[in-house]
Amino acid sequence: MDNLMLLGTELVATGYGGQAYRATDGENWAPAAPTFPIPPVSQDTIRFGWAALQSARFRYVFGGEVVTGLSIPTDFGGLGGATNIAAMIRAQARRDYGTLWLLQDGRWQDVELPTNSTLDQIVTADGKIVYLRFRPGVVYSTTDFADMTEVAVNDAGLSALGVHQGSALLADEASLFTLAPDGTAPFEPPLPPMTDRMLELSSSDGILHVIRESSVWRLVAGTWEEIAIPPDVVALPR
Repeated sequence: MDNLMLLGTELVATGYGGQAYRATDGENWAPAAPTFPIPPVSQDTIRFGWAALQSARFRYVFGGEVVTGLSIPTDFGGLGGATNIAAMIRAQARRDYGTLWLLQDGRWQDVELPTNSTLDQIVTADGKIVYLRFRPGVVYSTTDFADMTEVAVNDAGLSALGVHQGSALLADEASLFTLAPDGTAPFEPPLPPMTDRMLELSSSDGILHVIRESSVWRLVAGTWEEIAIPPDVVALPR
């Protein structure tokens, strides 16, 4: 498995092979659907790294990438040595690419994407508008998955999506934004100056946490506070 998420009152686990499981009590796990989705090419593998619940449409959204494979013959006799075998492998090699699937009433639907990049993150704050973050940092919004609008671009690719108090957020290396269907707005109060890499946004019990490579910050009563991390837990960059 690749990820574990809390969607509403359910735990959802996702991973390789298009695997997706749900549990309401954290113990009795069951497949999210009678079957797992099948990639277009048989030797490829679907890896689901993220999921969201679009409650307004009563469906789940799963995304990640298709890990491409090679069709290797069982008889190498006619290939004429290692050089020809290597050339065959190079000719067959394909890039991994992003994938997105909708799950409703036990049925999977493959969604056409605006880019071939890996889909790194999916969030929704209201159960209606879904935000998709692709590598290396392009964010799209959609409600019906037929039309997708580009709302943000971060060329560095070191960004994260999150949800806090009913709003979808985007953090990059230096800033924090509130997402809207057609763009972004600066989040208030702004983040303090930081130099380490952005990793993740997390909100719990009304407190927003910004998790970075060597520091963790939280927003309490409108003020950013750095959480002290013991030196033996994190190695500060030199």
